[in-house]
Amino acid sequence: MVKRLRFLILFFIVVLLCQRAALANPIVFWHALPDSQASVIDELAAQYMEKNPSITIEIKKFANMEELHSALLTSDPAVLPDIAAIDSSWQEELKDASKIVPVEDSLLKSVKVALKMDTYPPLWKAACFDDALWTMPYFAYNYALVYDADAFAEEGLKTPPSDWSQLYEYSKKLTDSEKGIYGFFIPAEKSAKDFAYFYMMFLCQAEDPEYTLQKEGIDGKNAELSLFYLYDLLHTHKIAQAEDVTKSPIFIGSPEDFIQASATRPNLKVARWSGKNSVGNIVLTTLAMVNKTSLDRENSWFFIYYLTEFPQLQKLALASPALPANKQVTLSPNYFQFLEKYPGIRTFLTLMGKGSVKPSMDNYESVLKALGSSLLDGLNNKKPIKSAVLESMETVNSVVNPEVEPSQPTGENLNVYDKEPSKSDKTGK
Repeated sequence: MVKRLRFLILFFIVVLLCQRAALANPIVFWHALPDSQASVIDELAAQYMEKNPSITIEIKKFANMEELHSALLTSDPAVLPDIAAIDSSWQEELKDASKIVPVEDSLLKSVKVALKMDTYPPLWKAACFDDALWTMPYFAYNYALVYDADAFAEEGLKTPPSDWSQLYEYSKKLTDSEKGIYGFFIPAEKSAKDFAYFYMMFLCQAEDPEYTLQKEGIDGKNAELSLFYLYDLLHTHKIAQAEDVTKSPIFIGSPEDFIQASATRPNLKVARWSGKNSVGNIVLTTLAMVNKTSLDRENSWFFIYYLTEFPQLQKLALASPALPANKQVTLSPNYFQFLEKYPGIRTFLTLMGKGSVKPSMDNYESVLKALGSSLLDGLNNKKPIKSAVLESMETVNSVVNPEVEPSQPTGENLNVYDKEPSKSDKTGK
């Protein structure tokens, strides 16, 4: 009897210690979401803890995605979070480094089918590989061509530009340097990665509409062509600028860029950038379970699911121009009221439902950074174009799949845009 009593006392002590251990080990969530979303995340976490008093949630906001990415790869395992809001293009890298684990069927089996049905297919597909769902699709940004209908009407322009030649012609017409207005905005202040997305969209325009950017598509000729063109728009023809998106009648941007510019120019319109292949036009944020020893993994999964449920996701969607991965949110009456303020965002939603999530290439992140960094050098520091492209291609050669070797640039296209391109010569060749 005494032994049994001692056993029961010991058992209850162990249970109590485990409960205290659970309370002492909070669910840690790392993200780099915009401030408007971050404040809502904090509010939702507080509500979750109020409903679940035994759960503690700690949130750390990083200044940008690059810092978050680096921290996930290099931090000591003891300080890694339980959950992270990551870029979908990091998934394979983080998986290979054993930093994340797939969504556990045993916990989400009852809701997984519903989640898949409610998620835009390209976004769901981006979170799946190796026959497993590796992250929960959350929010997405994508890019489209934005133009000022009022500025167009003043110059007698009725439709958005559909190719490079029209973009040149329209930009020249719309530029008024005395007023500090330039026809086209090139976002050189963006991060290297963001800028590389724009670069690839230009690269697609260098070829016919059926052109797709595969590994072999990043070659010297195409890199030179698009880089020369962007550089000349800024520095030679002076009909583009990289300082203030709110002043340019035409720009390629995200919903956030669109809303920012709409504050001063309400009659903005959004058109899909010409061509059937909007390569790299979607940046997906997903919720990932980090691979760490945790006493509370089950509760971490439940918190991830809570954040992706309709009421919580709608609050986040109404606080930001980011587009929710969940179709039910974007079709809800409240969200439609939000869209009435910015009807152009419906075009971004259309793109999100159809566009590819990322180009088909290995080492996606490294390639983007290599291209983006060299381009920023050329555009911001007026570095010799051939030198910038050579460095870019050398870096690309070092990171792409070894059996694919992009050709080196020849320099033959230098000054190809010294004269105005004709309508028949859409690619400058």
